[in-house]
Amino acid sequence: MNEVLARTLLHFFWQGALLASFLAVALWAAGPRPARLRYALASLTLLAMAVSPLVTFLVLDQSPPATGPKPTIPLPPPAGFVVPADESAGGDVAWWVQWVPVAWLVGATLCSLRLMVAWLGALRLTRTGCTPIQDRWSLLARRLGVSRPVRFLESARVRVPAVVGWLKPYVLLPASALTSLPPAHVEALIAHELAHIARYDYLLNLLQGLVESLLFYHPAVWWVSSIMRSERECCCDDRVVAVLGGRRVYVEALLEVERARVFAPAASGAGLKQRVERMIASPGRQGSLLPFVLLLAAGLASALAPRQDDAAPAPYNKWLDEDVVYIITPEERRDFQSLRTNEDRERFIERFWKRRDPTPGTDENEFKKEHYRRIAYSDSLWARGRQPGWRTDRGRVYILYGPPDEIESHPRDELEIWRYPYLEGLGMNVVFRFEHGRLVRGPGQR
Repeated sequence: MNEVLARTLLHFFWQGALLASFLAVALWAAGPRPARLRYALASLTLLAMAVSPLVTFLVLDQSPPATGPKPTIPLPPPAGFVVPADESAGGDVAWWVQWVPVAWLVGATLCSLRLMVAWLGALRLTRTGCTPIQDRWSLLARRLGVSRPVRFLESARVRVPAVVGWLKPYVLLPASALTSLPPAHVEALIAHELAHIARYDYLLNLLQGLVESLLFYHPAVWWVSSIMRSERECCCDDRVVAVLGGRRVYVEALLEVERARVFAPAASGAGLKQRVERMIASPGRQGSLLPFVLLLAAGLASALAPRQDDAAPAPYNKWLDEDVVYIITPEERRDFQSLRTNEDRERFIERFWKRRDPTPGTDENEFKKEHYRRIAYSDSLWARGRQPGWRTDRGRVYILYGPPDEIESHPRDELEIWRYPYLEGLGMNVVFRFEHGRLVRGPGQR
C-alpha cells in the first residue's frame, strides 16, 4: 500500500504540470474578457487534478487474480539458469516508499488544520461583535438570483465586506463602509457579496481549500487555485454590472474602497486594479477556444489513432514481464519486443509454448499447464500483502524448478532449506536456503 501511494504522489508531479499546461493554453485562447469561461476552465482543471491521483492509485493498485492450484507435473528446468536474489521480494524497502507517504500525510494534515482554523474563525465572526442590520437589500438579492434568506450584520471585527456560510449565509459589513461610503456605493459592494452567495462560492471555496490541502506539494495546484479565485471575483463583477445596469457606479465604489483601503484583501487577493482596468477597458480581443480545441483534438487523434509501431498493449506486456519473465530467453525477449502488430505477437506466443511442449502431438501442452499452475500455487502460498507470490524468491525457485524433493523447515528461525537431488545445468544435490522468505544461498551464490 505504501509503495502504491508513494508512486501515486510522485506521478502527480507530471500529471499536475500537464494539466496546468493545458489550462495555460486554454486561457490564452479564451482571452481576458469571458470571466465565466475562464473560471470554468480553471475549475475543471482543478477537478481533474483532484481526480487524477485517485485514478492513478486505483490503476497501480490492481493486481492479477490468482487461480487455484492444480496437480503437480514435474518438468525439467531450463538448462544453465542461476537464480539471482530478488531484492524486491524482501529486505529493506526503498527509502522513498516509506518517507514520501509520511511527508505527504504530515503536510496534508497541517494544511487541513490551517483550513479548519480559518473556517472556525470565520464562523466566530458571526457570533461575536456583530449587530444585526435591517434588511434593506432583499430586492437586490432577488435580482441577483439569491433564493435563500440572507442575514446582514455590522461587525467591528472585519475591515471588508465578507460572506460567511452557504446554507444560512451572512453578509458582514464593516462600520466604516456604512458610514463613509455613499449608499449607492454600499449597495454595489453588497451586490458583489450577494453574487458570491448566488454562486455558492463559499462552499466551492471550502472544497477548493480541501484540494489545496491534499495536493499542497505541487505548485501548479496553487497556481490553478489562484486563477479560480481571481476569475471568481471577475464573475461577480460582471454579475453586479449586469444587475445595476452600468459600470460607472460600481467602478467608482471600487475606487473609493481602494482609496479608503476598506476593501484591501480583495485588492491584494483578487487584483482590484486589474479588475477595474478589465471593466473600463474596451472589449478588445475576445479570444477563441478554436485554436486550443484544434490542438487538443489533434493530440487526441494522434494518441488514439492505431499505429503499426505502437508499443505492446498491456496484456502482452503482462505476458512478457509477469507470466514468462523467468523462462523466456534474452533472445526471445528481444524478438518479442521488436514485433509491431498484435497478430505477430499472438503467433510468437503460440510458437513460444509449442517449443516447450513435451508432447507436441497432443492437444494439451503440459509445460504451459504446469507453468501456470506453479504461478498460481506461488501466489496462493507466498503472497505478501499486495506483492504476488510469484515475485518472491521462493516463488521464483518453485516456478523454475518445481517442488523440491526435500524441505527442511525451522519455523522458529523462519528458515527453509530446499533440496533437489539433480537439476539439469546446475548439477547434483542442489540446495536453496531461504531466511525470512529471502534466498540467501543457492547455486552460484556464496
